[in-house]
Amino acid sequence: MTHPQPPDNPPPPWNYPSTQPTAAPRNGFSITALALALSGLVFGLVPFTGFLALILGALAVLFGILGWARVRRREATNRKMAITSTGLGVLVAALGIWGISITFNAMNKLGGSLQGIGQQLSPAVSAEYPNTTYRNAAPTPLPSDFSITVSIMKKACFGTAGCTVAYRINPTYKYPGSAPLTGRALTVIYEVSGGEYGPQINNFRIGNDGTATFPSQEFTSTSSSAATLAAKATSVSEN
Repeated sequence: MTHPQPPDNPPPPWNYPSTQPTAAPRNGFSITALALALSGLVFGLVPFTGFLALILGALAVLFGILGWARVRRREATNRKMAITSTGLGVLVAALGIWGISITFNAMNKLGGSLQGIGQQLSPAVSAEYPNTTYRNAAPTPLPSDFSITVSIMKKACFGTAGCTVAYRINPTYKYPGSAPLTGRALTVIYEVSGGEYGPQINNFRIGNDGTATFPSQEFTSTSSSAATLAAKATSVSEN
């Protein structure tokens, strides 16, 4: 019986296709950068929205750089889009800065113009509507319109060391007929001389009803028991 001989060249084994899936390109950063840049370009053409263009342009540059990094790592395939969106983002940011500078300059010029208009209108308004409230108002009293005497309340002397004196002032208004005290509030600054350390300064107030309010007692030191105290008003102001 004759047996069949195997062929000299056996057939090659079967090649099965690979079933491992290929990773999809990650182009999201570049697409986002392009969308932000195009949106910022719209705002960049209007000076008053320059701040929005600056923000969107900066974000476009950031996402464009991230997209370019993915291209270099071969995780993304949109190389041209990454470069374009980054450059466009820089342009949009520059437009935003330009718009912001124009806006601030316009606001400064507008403020100066309004101030100039106000200064031009003020004299006309004053001439048309004169201020009659203060035209006939009595002048503020002068310091010389007040007479202030000093009453000694207590005195304690210590030989050559001098004396400690408790005193009180007694102000009197020498009404000249042209400056009544009623209807106004005044502050009168006065000084008391004769003390060991120079003039002592204080104040008293006069209310709208013409009543004066002053300290009930003050203290000072004198170099000797023979020293005398004198007081005078130095300034008068309306409250």
